[in-house]
Amino acid sequence: PGQLGLADSSWDSLTSSAGEGCYLIYFGDSMPQEWAFDLPVKNGNYPKLGEGVRFKVEILDTWNMTVTEVPGEFVTAKPGRYRVSDRDGRVVRLPKRPYLMLRITAINQ
Repeated sequence: PGQLGLADSSWDSLTSSAGEGCYLIYFGDSMPQEWAFDLPVKNGNYPKLGEGVRFKVEILDTWNMTVTEVPGEFVTAKPGRYRVSDRDGRVVRLPKRPYLMLRITAINQ
């Protein structure tokens, strides 16, 4: 919805922001088995991320051009100084493939 840029260039080189409540994480050719829901508090020029924000997460396979929605919602816990995680410690299980991206979007923002 907005200009794409790093959410927090000082502390996070993987997470980009495309506006308030919209994040992208690209894994390139690395193939992690899971991603613990964990976002930077800073969000570029947009308002900082706070507690109680609900998100949906989608796995984008940029090679096969597919989108898979992760079941359930993620809700942010009380932010730390630089990071905020899911209040229940949820993780996203990832398929063992390269070139995956996560699209993390706030619900009813």
